[in-house]
Amino acid sequence: GADDCISLQSSSAALVTRLRGVRRICDLEVALHDALVQNKMLSTTDELTGLANRHFFANHWPREVERAVRRKGPLSVAMCDIDHFKLINDTHGHATGDHVLREFAVRLQQSLRRGKDWVARLGGEEFAIVLSGVSAAQAINIIEGIRRSIRSRPFGSPTTNIPITASFGLCIADGAKASDAATCQRLLSLADKALYKSKHRGRDRVTAAQVKD
Repeated sequence: GADDCISLQSSSAALVTRLRGVRRICDLEVALHDALVQNKMLSTTDELTGLANRHFFANHWPREVERAVRRKGPLSVAMCDIDHFKLINDTHGHATGDHVLREFAVRLQQSLRRGKDWVARLGGEEFAIVLSGVSAAQAINIIEGIRRSIRSRPFGSPTTNIPITASFGLCIADGAKASDAATCQRLLSLADKALYKSKHRGRDRVTAAQVKD
């Protein structure tokens, strides 16, 4: 496993020179490793909110579906949207809009089970929440808890306090039989349709659709 060798007859100066060279190589390897880790984080993390991004969601959502099928357990996905977010940007400016998005992300995470549920920002003011291994009633309670936490108090910004509400579309898959791309997309489509119904019915609400295959 040796990377280099030196004769016993070599001078102390030669030994020091070799050790400095080895140290430089080690430092470069550490720097390269750190850069690779950082690049991986950047490729899967939303820069503004610190949440998982669309790329992460696209890769990990199929894995969640496959795991649920393998374990024959329930899986839920919720699509959520900040109500009238464009009006917030137009009225208060994009800096305030960014502040709202960051605080929104914090409130989403605070309501989830650590290490089990996760959330991703899909773009703009749209987010996806994945809940694994919970019953339909539990999933609805979790998402309703998030909705209440959003409207419970105004979102503070450097210049003003803004009351915020959000709409949610929840798809609950109980015992899915397949984990192919069509199934993954079907569940997301059902969550999207449920979100549309929440908006159509007046926003600030959770609409749930349960699927039993």
